[in-house]
Amino acid sequence: MQLSNGLQGAEYNELDARIGSENGGGMPKVTVKFWQILPAPVDGVEFADSLKAAFVLPEERTSADLGGVSYQLEKHSAADALPLVGDVIRLQSDGLPSRLKRGQKAKRLTLEEDEYLGYHTGFIFDPATRVLGFEVKAAAAGLTKLTELIAGLAHHAPCQAFPVLSVNDINRLAGTKNGVLRFKLADPASLSSIDPELEGMRDNLEFLKEMVDGAYISVAIGVGPRKTGLSKDPLLKIVGWLLGERESKRGKVKSIRVGQPHESEPILDFIKAHFKDTDALDLSGDPEDDWAIREAFLRSALAKANRHVKRDRD
Repeated sequence: MQLSNGLQGAEYNELDARIGSENGGGMPKVTVKFWQILPAPVDGVEFADSLKAAFVLPEERTSADLGGVSYQLEKHSAADALPLVGDVIRLQSDGLPSRLKRGQKAKRLTLEEDEYLGYHTGFIFDPATRVLGFEVKAAAAGLTKLTELIAGLAHHAPCQAFPVLSVNDINRLAGTKNGVLRFKLADPASLSSIDPELEGMRDNLEFLKEMVDGAYISVAIGVGPRKTGLSKDPLLKIVGWLLGERESKRGKVKSIRVGQPHESEPILDFIKAHFKDTDALDLSGDPEDDWAIREAFLRSALAKANRHVKRDRD
C-alpha cells in the first residue's frame, strides 16, 4: 500500500516550511525535468516499446528490486495512448522517519506487515519526440531508476538519455566555432554507464584521481574548431551521461560547461540549461485525488518541452 505522495514526518515538515517561505503559501512546488530517450545502444530497442511492454503487465508483476531498493510501476494511461503517463513509486519499509506533534516528543512510525511508505515520481513520455519528463523529488526515483525499472520489467536493454536544452541554448552551442568542454566531479568511481565508451572514460577518470590522490577531477577538453560549429551529438553523449549520474546522486558532479579557452564565463552551463518546468500545486497528499492535478501539470510541461526538441533523430 502506498501511504503518501512525497516526503514523510519531520522530513516533510522541514521541506514544507522551506517551500512555504519561498512561495508565500503552503502549496508545494513540483519540478519536472526533460530528457530525450534514444534507443538502447545494445539492441536498438525504443523506449516506447519498453514502456508499452511494461504497461500491459498485470499489477502483481510491475515491481522490482534495483540496488536493494524496491520500485513499483503504476500506469495511468493505456499502453497505446499518446502520451504515456504513470508513476514510479519507491517503496520504503525501514529507516522510517519519526512521527510527532509540534512541541512534543517524537515517536516511532510503525507500518503494518507488507505495508510501505510510497515516494512517487510522476512521468510522461511522448513517443513522437522521444521526450520523457519526470518529477524531481528528494527520496523518490530518479532518471536512472525510472529507465532501469522499465527496461527490467520489459526484459529490454536500458535506453540512452540526453538532456533537453532550450532552442536558444542549442543555437548558441551550434554557433560556437571552438570551445572547451569542462566538467568537475569528486567521485568518478561511483559513476555507472551502459555504454562501453563511457565506462572507459569513467575508468580513466578514476585512475587519474587515484594516481594523484586528488579530492576531485577537473577536466577540460578542447572541442573544435569546425566550420559548421561544435558537433552537438558527441558532446551531448558525455553531458547527458554526467547529468543523468548527477540526478542519480552518483559521481558528485559539480559542474558541466562549454566555454571559450581563455574566458571565465561559460558559453553554456548545462546544469542550468537543462529544460525544466516548476509550478506550485495544491496537493492534498492523497495519491488518487492528487493524480489529476499532477497529470495536468505533466501534460502542460511536456507541451513546453516539445517546442525545444528537433525531430531530426528519427
